[in-house]
Order: sequence, then C-alpha cells, then structure tokens
Amino acid sequence: MSEQSRSEASAPLVSVIIGFKDWGLERLELSVRSIHDSLEGIQHEVVISDYGSEDTASIAESTQRVGARHVIVETDGEWSRSRALNAGVRASVGEIVLATDADMLFTPRALSRAVEQIQRHPHEIIILQCRDLPVGHSHEVVRREGFDWDRFASIGQIRPRWGMGGLVAVRREIWERLRGWDERMHTYGGEDVDFGKRAQAAGSRIDWLDEPGVGMYHIWHPSSGASATRSAAASAAIAANRRIHSTDATFARNRVRPRYLPSGMVPLVSVLVDARTSGAEPLKTTITSILGQSVHDLEVLVVGEAELPDDPRISHMSTDHVSVRGTFVTSARAGEVWAENRLEVLLDLWVPGTGLISDRTIQLLRDENGTALAPLSVVQTSTADPRTTLLRSALLPSSLSACPQGWGVAVRAVAASGAGWVVATSARHVTITDLMNDESVAAERVAEALAITSALVRCGLPAPELPATTVTALGSLANALLYGRELTMEVEAPSAIDLTPYHDLFADDQRWVRRTIRTPKGQILERDVRWSGDDPAYVVEAAQRLAGSGATVHWRYATEADHEPPRPLSVGSLVRTAESIYGTPEKPAVWLAFRKDGGFDDALNEALSKAQSVTVVLDRITEAEGEEASWMLARFRNGNTVEALSLAASLPTPTAIEVIELPAHPQGTEVPQ
Repeated sequence: MSEQSRSEASAPLVSVIIGFKDWGLERLELSVRSIHDSLEGIQHEVVISDYGSEDTASIAESTQRVGARHVIVETDGEWSRSRALNAGVRASVGEIVLATDADMLFTPRALSRAVEQIQRHPHEIIILQCRDLPVGHSHEVVRREGFDWDRFASIGQIRPRWGMGGLVAVRREIWERLRGWDERMHTYGGEDVDFGKRAQAAGSRIDWLDEPGVGMYHIWHPSSGASATRSAAASAAIAANRRIHSTDATFARNRVRPRYLPSGMVPLVSVLVDARTSGAEPLKTTITSILGQSVHDLEVLVVGEAELPDDPRISHMSTDHVSVRGTFVTSARAGEVWAENRLEVLLDLWVPGTGLISDRTIQLLRDENGTALAPLSVVQTSTADPRTTLLRSALLPSSLSACPQGWGVAVRAVAASGAGWVVATSARHVTITDLMNDESVAAERVAEALAITSALVRCGLPAPELPATTVTALGSLANALLYGRELTMEVEAPSAIDLTPYHDLFADDQRWVRRTIRTPKGQILERDVRWSGDDPAYVVEAAQRLAGSGATVHWRYATEADHEPPRPLSVGSLVRTAESIYGTPEKPAVWLAFRKDGGFDDALNEALSKAQSVTVVLDRITEAEGEEASWMLARFRNGNTVEALSLAASLPTPTAIEVIELPAHPQGTEVPQ
C-alpha cells in the first residue's frame, strides 16, 4: 500500500500516537514507515503529537512525506510525554489506540498481532517485548542497512519486563475510563508503568505479546533520561513521577481540569436525580451544585419533568430504570448541596478493592421564609448513608432505579457483595431541611432540629436568640432545649455496653427509670434508661457522659412526662444487636420483625411452619418485668430476602411488619446504619 493510499484510508480502526519534540526526524520517519508496514491491510492513522517543537514546519513536511498527521499541541515549555500522548488521542478517532515513541521499529506482523489480540480480548492491555539495538546502531545505520529483522533479533538486547517497553495498545473505551496518561508527570519516565498499574487496578489484564515474528526494536541514541538527570529540576521531576506511580492508588486520573483530554469521553461519574416529587427551586439548587463540581466530566440523569439548565451533561429520562455510562455512579435528591470539590475528594479515596465511597452529611435548617438558621448548620452524621455514597458502576446491574428506595437497594447489594467501603471523615454533602410552622411536623424533622440545637449546647455555644417566627418553626422539641422546658431523655445501651461506671448518675436521682429488653431465655438484647425533668444543663452533662460509653441518647420535649407511656420499641436497634449475637459480620443477613396485637400464637406458628430457612426466632420480647410485647424476630439463613418478603406477604393482618436487610461488614469497616 502506498503512503498516499494509507493517508486517505477512511474510518481508521487503529490510531497510532507518537509524542514528539525536536527529536530526530530521521528516526521518526523510520519508525512511521515500520508502523505502516506492520499494520498492512488494517485501516489506521498515525498521529504525531508535536509537543513544543521549534521547527514545526520541517516536522509537518516530514510527517506528510511518510503518511502521518502532524498535530501541534500548545505547551507551557516543559516536556510531558503524558500530555503529548493525551493530546494525540484527543486528535484521533480509532477504536484501538497504540501509543509508542519516535525511536521504535516494528516487525511486519507485530502491530497487526497486537490489534488481533485486543479484538479477541477487548479488556486486555497489550505490551510488546522491547529489544534495544546496541550502542552505535543509530538511525544512520538502519537507513543504510534497511530493516534487517534477523540481524536485529540477533543483536538486540531484551529489556527487563518490569518496564512497559515502549508500546501500549488499548481499546479507546478503557483509555477513557483510565482518563489517559497522568498529566502531572513530566520531563522523563514513569507514565507507561503507571498506566499499566492503573489498568490492572481497574480490572484489565496486561498481556506481554512475545511470540515468533512479533518484535519491537529501539533505535540507539544518547539517553534522554541521562540528559535529564543532569538538571536538579529534572531530577526532582523524575522523583515526583516515581512518587505518583508508587503512592497514588487511584486508576482514573486527570479528574480535575485536564488540559489535553478529549470532550465526549466516557463520563467519570453518573449522577441519578429523581425529580418527580420535588419542587422546582430545591431541584435547581441541587443541579447547580452538581454541575459546579471540580470534577467536570459527569452525566446527570434526571427522571421526571423539570425545567433545568441548558447543559449537555444533563439528560432527561422518561423511565425510572436508567442505564449509566459513568465509571462511578451516585444519587442526589432535591434539596441537597454538594461542596465544589466533593466528588474530587471522594474519588481521591479509591483504592483497589473499593466498591463504595461515602462522606458525611450535614443538615442546614431553614425557617418558613427560607432563611438559614445560622449557626444551626454544624451537625454531622456519624454513619455512612446511601445518600452520600459513590459506587463503582462495574459492580452494578445494567440498569438502575433512580428513586431513593431503588438507590438504597443498589448500595446494600454492593455492600453485601463484599466490596470494600471507604468512609471519608469530612462532610461535603449538605441536606437542606425546611422547618414548618406546624406543631404536627414529622417526628424525624423535629428530631433533626433538636439534634442540631443540642450540638450547640454540647459544644459550649450559647443558644441563639431567634425571632418568634423562628422559634415556632423550630418546633416544641427544640424550644425545650433552648428555653428550659420539661424534657424526657432516653438512653439505649446494647448488651455489650457497660453502664456500671455511670451508676452515680442513676443511684440518687429518682427521675431515672430503668427498663431491660430480654429474649425468652433471659438474654439481654438492650437496656434502656429514661429520665424526665426540666434541667437542660443536667441533660447535656449526662448525655455527654453516656454517649462516651457508646450508648445512644435521645431527648425530647415532654408536656406530661410522668404520665407518658413507654416509647415504642426500636426494632432496627434490636435487630442489629441480635445480629451481633447470632450472626457473622462477614456475611449479610435478613431479619423479619412481626407484631400482632391479637392472635399472636397462631400467627407465630404459621410463620415458623412457612419459614424454611429461619435459624433464630425471638418471640415475646420482654420490655419490662412481667410485661410482654408481642413481637417476633426471625433471622433468615444466607440473607434470603426473597423468602423473608414472601413470608411477610403471607402472614395474616399484622399490626406491624418489617423486613430488615443487614449488609456484610468485614472487620475494620464502618457499618451503615
């Protein structure tokens, strides 16, 4: 095939990228000619990414002469092979990308075999074994003697395999998920080795293609690495490259403001947003914060009708189940605000084996006029939350439900698969809560307000002087703490927590009432103590001490504290405590909690007869001496959610019923509550 016919070939399957900067046009021409010969019969293009050359006119003439394409790349003066290669890929179109250097020669079958191997195994990264021609065997010798492959094989010296060799062949989609070569690296060395390590971390296999007739030879010339190390600045840059390779465990690089990556790549993160039950303003606020992320390569999939900004990254979806393209995926709800660098920080935490990455959330309260109740924006949740979790999309099914419940199922499924879960210590996720001027506000909303105001007191901050409308908006529970009205404080202590050191709190204070929750065999699942009074300072002091033991402390406004019935049983807390006794942390579990006010024995017997995989049953859980609560807790072997749901659907008219899934949580990881 002539040089002209090669350059005119349309729709190339393969793009060969060479980074270049004033480094010997004779070597470059020899290399390109060998590339054309090695890809004979395969539609391809050769892109010379000219990164900072001075004599660009001569390079353009030379590349045209050998049927290559010359692309001039704007630089800041320092040589970076990573940036040059990324810019070359950006200018190319081939489905398969081959990156090499301007001093490499390829045998006639070498590159075509690499292409065949990638087509057969699309998730592999192909590396060729490089052989160095001996000292003195320069481009002049090669030009004079021609491509004598037998002689090259006899005199070439094999490079050690811990290096990457000089050729990387990869499908464009994988290159996009890795986000190219790391553009932080410059001057000399390390980018190919780093690329290969990241490819393996992302799930690809490195295939060293070393077989008869497949060869790659390096034309001898004075070492650029040796030249580079003569400069102190260059030596420092080489050391920095080595640190990046050895310490950065992430596989997707150039996440923030990359200069040389192409547009329209596989998005780094897909964000699911359910707009069907939200108002226009909260949704607009959330979308604005997502689009303002320092990680710009996103796709935002919005389910439901909504008026949204004109941004190509936003897609309107008509169905609840959506397919995501991003390497990672997360969910957002209307009313959330993300810090500008939230995704950047989460992605920095990825290490091999990680499937879930979470951060903390804080809550911002607003009154009925939309005014933020500063400084009531300081509370941070203590556990990982599906709403703040980023997932590796490769661990998910092909389509996801965008609704909050569906997202929660996806998070639990990935956690139960045994994937690593990393939780950031910082909070860059904000949930905005609008308080209503209504005493019938939902209990969880009032609890949020109370938790925030109590945090101020615990931190020694004065209670804010709030206008009357704000006081009403906060609800009666927050008023109790702020203005000294009567309170009820409740303490939950799982059996593993020893409250003996706090005996002095309970012994002489008649306002404390104790309660113990036991199994039928007398085993303690949970102990509960309760206090009622009108002394906020005592509440704060006692809560600080008890929380330090690991107990959970709640307090609320009590109009008639002495006559209130016992609070409802915390089924979720009991299930987690029971699982800690009967279960194995490394395995997921499913529990069924069932309550019925009448005919409990018949319902219990029916449940036992239908539940073939129940291994533990706790019934008639004792709340106080001489009293029984008609609750049954059943544990299903091997996390059998289907059987639990089937049983729940078949039981006759329960007063209350819950199916509770507990994901596996290997030792050393935080357990999502």
